[in-house]
Amino acid sequence: MPARRVAVSETSIPALQPLPLNPRLYEINTRVWLRENGWDSPADIPDAVLDDWGSQFDIIWLMGVWVPSDKGREVARAHEGLVEEIRQALPDVTAADIVSSPYSIRDYRVSPLLGGDRALESFRARLHHRGLRLILDLVPNHMAIDHPWVTAHPDRFVQGTTEDISRSPQNFFRLQSKTNVRIFAHGKDPYFDGWQDTVQIDIFNPKMRRAMIELLIGLAGVCDGVRCDMAMLLLNDVFKRTWNTHVVEPPPVEFWKEAVAAVKMHRPDFMFLAEVYWDLEGCLQELGFDYTYDKKLYDSLRECAVDPVRRHLKSPLEFQSRSARMIENHDEKRAANVFEGLRHQAAAMITYSVSGLRFFHEGQMDGRRVKIPVQLARRVQEPQDDGVSLFYIRLLTELAEDVLLNGKWQMLDPSPAWADNASHEKMFGFWWQKNDDLRLVVVNYAPHPSQCYFRLPASRSFSGPTRFADRLSARVYDRDADDVRSRGMYFDMSAWDAHLFRVEPISR
Repeated sequence: MPARRVAVSETSIPALQPLPLNPRLYEINTRVWLRENGWDSPADIPDAVLDDWGSQFDIIWLMGVWVPSDKGREVARAHEGLVEEIRQALPDVTAADIVSSPYSIRDYRVSPLLGGDRALESFRARLHHRGLRLILDLVPNHMAIDHPWVTAHPDRFVQGTTEDISRSPQNFFRLQSKTNVRIFAHGKDPYFDGWQDTVQIDIFNPKMRRAMIELLIGLAGVCDGVRCDMAMLLLNDVFKRTWNTHVVEPPPVEFWKEAVAAVKMHRPDFMFLAEVYWDLEGCLQELGFDYTYDKKLYDSLRECAVDPVRRHLKSPLEFQSRSARMIENHDEKRAANVFEGLRHQAAAMITYSVSGLRFFHEGQMDGRRVKIPVQLARRVQEPQDDGVSLFYIRLLTELAEDVLLNGKWQMLDPSPAWADNASHEKMFGFWWQKNDDLRLVVVNYAPHPSQCYFRLPASRSFSGPTRFADRLSARVYDRDADDVRSRGMYFDMSAWDAHLFRVEPISR
């Protein structure tokens, strides 16, 4: 199956301005969300919805639009553990609700059930008219077990022996053709058993390598970037460690270095976002990824580990600015369940008030609590949490300001409010500045009151009587800028409290 290129006219897809330094991404579980709203395809989404997105985000990620696997659907419906997880998420589930995983891809074409390629092209043009980019999934480590390449090009996949399938049946499977029987490996990572609905590609195979790069170049004609599933699995040392004697020695050049460079020759602005773990984020950034998942910040906030959060946020700014910050995505539990009550607000303020890509997930801003397995096409109805919704309305409004999109960020060091008071260690302060536009974010990430001083940076517009107006509430504080620069600004904050101040001179 050759790589696909879709010719798109300049009039139908307007040119886009460069992304802001700290862009905002919105992930949507496409099949579930469209069905819930009564729309058949992305082309049916009303203009009013796209207008709202245009005022809040820069990038839309439609998760799960490609042609899914028929065999994958069978695997999902027969998997006892998955079916039990699905029942917990959707107690009245029916067989029709269980579908193939969007990460078991049979063809990189838009599913006919979602309107096909033309519906996506129309949708993308409408996004571009609002300055929005579209990114889609790339699953580089594996394909669906019924992908056409498996029979047309079997040598491109990792294969095994009868001994392998006897010793490790969860990681290998037999496929019989008209002429022979082959044993293939399921896609996997080095620490877990294989995904039963997938077949493992051999990225060390030159033909597969070229085919994947051609596929990516083709995708650059239909979207503006890709979110690369488990991107670190294709690194030479990780891939060799996973498959050992089943593959040849690694090639001299990393796949991602070659692939990213090839695509950006065609589309310099094409965006690569890596799902990546195991402290390999910096490696993938060096190989050309524009952004990498920041699981470390998420995990530290989830565990209330404030010292690791502070150390992590002192990493080099170049690394920070290319980190994708999130408190929820389709792989993690819902933020409203992980960060209970006001802790949700505090975690969000730390996550989205630092430099990097700001990653939001559909349902997060409504306070949804039920995590949906990706093999579900329907979800349970949940009431909106008005408190969570109001918070995100205020936060997203402020994140649209140029100072928070393109300004200079720095983390402030808290000082003790008085001797023998260590509560300052739980407090975070962030300063944003662009020309004379200033913002101050302060968060108490603790289940108890905390006190501290923050010394605020110098600025030509930050002198004399100054007003600190909290955009998350109606709180306003008037201070003398010279005093808070030298002595520090005192904060006494309740559990999980947060401020996002506009800092402006008081008119005399």
